[in-house]
Amino acid sequence: MQLEHESIAEGARPVVLLVEDDAAFRELLAVALAAPDLVVRAFDRAEAAEPFVATAALLVTDVQLPGLSGIDLGERARRAHPQLSLVVVSADASMASSAERLGAAFLAKPFDGEALAALIRARLGLTT
Repeated sequence: MQLEHESIAEGARPVVLLVEDDAAFRELLAVALAAPDLVVRAFDRAEAAEPFVATAALLVTDVQLPGLSGIDLGERARRAHPQLSLVVVSADASMASSAERLGAAFLAKPFDGEALAALIRARLGLTT
């Protein structure tokens, strides 16, 4: 499943891939991230998001996903696109070290959409 939140053509706007298997939380986060200067593409599985990694400036992924894990997705994405910025989210705080090994920011659940939006904007160097 892919949700796209776009109001104008992508052009120079950074693309953010959001991978979260919980549909309600994914939609909540996608809405919180929606902004005129970002393109947000939301997916329920890592395998669905993987083909779009080359177009992204930043990947946000939950760790626990059906099929390929968020950590595995991050590793594959980083190997193919070393410049890609990564944010890993999880309710399991012990996953912070795995995120750190990837060079990813880690955000512990629960968190609100505003916290994620602020982190993403900072990692992309965007003003608020």
